[in-house]
Amino acid sequence: MTKKQQKALINDLKENVKIINGVREDTSTLSKALTGALLESTLKQHSEDAANDIIRVRKYSSPKFEIGNYVPGTVGVTMKFTDKGYLMNSDTKEKLDKPKNDKTTLLLALMEEDDRWKIFEILQEIPKEE
Repeated sequence: MTKKQQKALINDLKENVKIINGVREDTSTLSKALTGALLESTLKQHSEDAANDIIRVRKYSSPKFEIGNYVPGTVGVTMKFTDKGYLMNSDTKEKLDKPKNDKTTLLLALMEEDDRWKIFEILQEIPKEE
């Protein structure tokens, strides 16, 4: 990837994270950040959560991105952050749990679609056995 392509990728990825973090009841913006089966499963999860009066509040503190393997049109990016997300009751806006503040590493697979990079798969880091 050229430096210009890397900059565009990181800018799109930061915007994707902002979109994902901003979704509460209205999921219409998710299609700008996610695509394919990941978009479908995320919309299904939001629908199931709404039926149970739950909102998943996503908060990623200090996200760091590292670009990995790239083939034209597809790239892997490692994202490291502190997970400050929690569940909230959609009626009362009461927190249903506390943020875990876990240090988290995800591998994101992105593809170019509609002149921007969208996430099509998220893989969670497997914890190392001690």
